[in-house]
Amino acid sequence: MEGLAAAVVAIAILLGGLACLVLIVFCLVHISTDYEVRYLPRWVWALVVVFLSPLGGVAYLVSQHLGLRDSPGRT
Repeated sequence: MEGLAAAVVAIAILLGGLACLVLIVFCLVHISTDYEVRYLPRWVWALVVVFLSPLGGVAYLVSQHLGLRDSPGRT
């Protein structure tokens, strides 16, 4: 039974790491292709996303989403 529990924990850790990697790549692609990045320069957001993962990626996505509400012409 210990072998099964260890395997489940290992799979969970691998999936968590993969999710963090996907979030980092998604955010970096979004930073590089977005028309306007708010609140910080692009290079600072890239550093925040990479070095403060996964919270940096979540902070970037939330900050960009909240900024859309203030833009004129958006519904």
